[in-house]
Amino acid sequence: MNDIREFLSRRPLLFDGGMGTYYKAAPGIECERANQTDPAGVQAVHREYLEAGADAIKTNTFGLPRMAAAHMPGWESLAEAGWKLAEAAAMPAGAFVFADLGPAPETEALPAAQVYTAVAEQFRKMGAKNFLFETLSSDAGILEAVRTLKAAEPDAFVLVSFAVLPDGYTREGQYGRELVRRMTESGIVDAVGFNCVNADAALPGLVSKLRRFTDAPLVCKPNAGMPVISPAGIPEYAMSPADFASIQADCRAMGASILGGCCGTTPVHIRAMVEKVK
Repeated sequence: MNDIREFLSRRPLLFDGGMGTYYKAAPGIECERANQTDPAGVQAVHREYLEAGADAIKTNTFGLPRMAAAHMPGWESLAEAGWKLAEAAAMPAGAFVFADLGPAPETEALPAAQVYTAVAEQFRKMGAKNFLFETLSSDAGILEAVRTLKAAEPDAFVLVSFAVLPDGYTREGQYGRELVRRMTESGIVDAVGFNCVNADAALPGLVSKLRRFTDAPLVCKPNAGMPVISPAGIPEYAMSPADFASIQADCRAMGASILGGCCGTTPVHIRAMVEKVK
């Protein structure tokens, strides 16, 4: 497929949904482990999202920065397995693959920048050119890691996405708009926005306000509503695919050009979004 920058000049880039909530891992087992224990199941999820119309999918590696920071043995092989599964699923569809990196802890003994750099380099060595740093509560270590990544791969496309609460602040008390501004002014982040936020009527307004702080492509990948804990202790998301698609269409109208889903969004949600936005 053509370069993402050229793609975005023609139409919005539509992502997959919530791998971690859609793929049912065994209780207490990290979803990323399935890259080795159930590769067919992980690849089946990738294919479902692609068949729903997604232009891009994420590797099943969200938790790797946390694993790498904990010096968990074998995280490198989980990255390799996750990359190969996503690449094999995406190739027939001509879709983009993003190396997915969730939050890394920031400590004096092991700075987040060091962790992000190690995980991104692992993917870069396998051929990754598109990187997604997502569900972040702060930007600690991000720009340092991106500078190192871009020095090694100047054409890399880097998307940075923050998780904000309804008041616009992250769980670490950082203001979402300020985070977006810093990413934009760095000149090295290619797209920026929010994910893992509630898909409600206020979201399009939040997206429209971001346009005043950045000219970069805006990312909007919300959850399928607020989670409700079931009697079994499992988070459930009640927003219908139609309502989710309607919110995403409004976000598109307010300036978002990279759309997708986070927690609770199934291939049915993504199909509805694709049909509504396209």
